[in-house]
Amino acid sequence: MKVFCNNKLVAILHAALRTGLVCLCALLCANTASAQGWSLRQLKGKYLQGELLPAQKRERWGFADEKERMVIKNIFEAVTPFEDSLAMVRYDGKWGVLRRDATYLYEPLFDTITPFVKGTAWVRQDNLWGLVSNDGGVVFEPQFASAVEFDTEGLAWVEKGGVWGLIAREGLVLFDFVVEEKPLFGAQGECWTKWNSRWGLLHSSGEVVFDAVLDHKPEFIEGVCWCRWADGWGAIATDGRVLFEPVVEEEPVFENAVAWVKI
Repeated sequence: MKVFCNNKLVAILHAALRTGLVCLCALLCANTASAQGWSLRQLKGKYLQGELLPAQKRERWGFADEKERMVIKNIFEAVTPFEDSLAMVRYDGKWGVLRRDATYLYEPLFDTITPFVKGTAWVRQDNLWGLVSNDGGVVFEPQFASAVEFDTEGLAWVEKGGVWGLIAREGLVLFDFVVEEKPLFGAQGECWTKWNSRWGLLHSSGEVVFDAVLDHKPEFIEGVCWCRWADGWGAIATDGRVLFEPVVEEEPVFENAVAWVKI
């Protein structure tokens, strides 16, 4: 039996789990560990006494102590090292979360599971994403067709039923599932997008900067767009500021930067 711990392997495995490449994870875990593994005697002094490390025996993975005794049976196809007393394990093609006492925090039911970040992890089951916590709770049942990592504020835009909404890591829905396209926020955290069949300007926090009242996506020339809303034509800036109230009766036709209009 060999016991393995390789920081590069851990980083690769966690990155692969985060992107859902679980098959690649298993391959990396098996091949890289066998090629770059060391016994605990070679790692003496680097790890705390009592730590359990991934160990492979007869092509299966378990966890061994500092004396190379298999403490958690080698029944898994792939594992990650314990982090905060939890390890990701794959059994019969599904991923779960194992405690140090060999009991499951989550049974192996998921096609994919990401590492826990700030107490939560994304899971994928039957092609839908959900969110679980490191205390065994389910924050969101698997229901999202697409999901992205949470931002620094703990917010994430997710897709459900062909539309997008904003959720918080704590389990709140901050913006209803009405956004018709995936928001692509710029450097200022804002995005012109479509919801309720109209175009408006959203902030990544879910704040409405410019209400969805435009029939078409605004096209800006030198930072200004003339568009129709509220029964008239007006001018707006890329950041949603109203530069000219919508009181012009017809679309202005500019020539040399000036136009005759009827108000």
